[in-house]
Amino acid sequence: MLEDAAKRVEGDALLRLLFDVAKEPVAVGDVKCRLADGRELVITNATFGSYAAHAGGGGLYMVVYLLGNSPAGLGNQTSVEVGEPCVVRVGGAVVNMTGRLMVQGAGDSIAVVPMSAIISASERRIAIPYVLDNNLTLFYMTLRPGTPLYGLLNLPYYSLLSNVGFGHAFLEKFPGVVPSGAYLKASLYIDGARRDAVVRYEVNGEVSGIHGLVSSVITTPRGLGDVYIAVFTPYVKGSMSYYPEPMIYYISNVLKTKPPEDALRIAALLTSGFYIDQLRRAGQDFAAFFTTAYLEVLNLAYGYDPAKSPAYTEGIHITVKEVPAINILWTSAIVAVALLLILARKGA
Repeated sequence: MLEDAAKRVEGDALLRLLFDVAKEPVAVGDVKCRLADGRELVITNATFGSYAAHAGGGGLYMVVYLLGNSPAGLGNQTSVEVGEPCVVRVGGAVVNMTGRLMVQGAGDSIAVVPMSAIISASERRIAIPYVLDNNLTLFYMTLRPGTPLYGLLNLPYYSLLSNVGFGHAFLEKFPGVVPSGAYLKASLYIDGARRDAVVRYEVNGEVSGIHGLVSSVITTPRGLGDVYIAVFTPYVKGSMSYYPEPMIYYISNVLKTKPPEDALRIAALLTSGFYIDQLRRAGQDFAAFFTTAYLEVLNLAYGYDPAKSPAYTEGIHITVKEVPAINILWTSAIVAVALLLILARKGA
């Protein structure tokens, strides 16, 4: 479906323009629109872009917009009628806006969305809003941050993921030798003494759905009591879930060091292990749910940068609990056992 959409977009200059400005709007200078009531709407330093909006009956359609400044504001949000066609030139294409314009903002920042427009180049014309079919909707998602498909077309594994034969290759034997896991080590200084906490990510348990990623607990004495410090792993935010950073770190390294076929199998197993509970309840939505999650994990792992770890940007979360006089309790228990032994000997 993505390949079909990519071919259509690449083979059509106007479709390519719509999707290019959805990814990165372009500057078009100053734009002047004559309104039906005689006023002139001026948008200075305008940029031209597009985005997908929900259609009334479901699905998506592509709309265009202008963003810039306006010396004469029209109010915070209003709808105005165009008196004569408002023309914007974007590269080799011409955008002809007619009918009503939705205007939001005023002064320093103004957004203008035409309710109808025609984009033309040579003899080709596209009417806006432009209805996106399923294939073009998926293609649009690969351009938008925050969707599980974002960046998919840029992955070096795209050709393998879209190859039906490789899908059958998942049935082959899983690579016999893989790293056993990853771990996060944090050093804490408590009363001047260094103590190390280790949170482990064990692959064998994860692929079986046994989530062994638990906090690491450091115990340090304080007077007659003990202080327990639990250290938790950072999590990487996705659109479907928050993933333990050691999992994303592990898959990222596997993608760099293993042959692509093996790396993708390992990533598939770890993703299914992470989502095992949800997948058991997914029913008929199993394939769609897993595919979406799998692509998100691949994208996060491929773009993972240790230097931007949440451990650095957000810090590591810990909890601290003090149990006072716990050592008196243990001492009392030991003394009680010793007394019982002494009494038992005397009785004998």
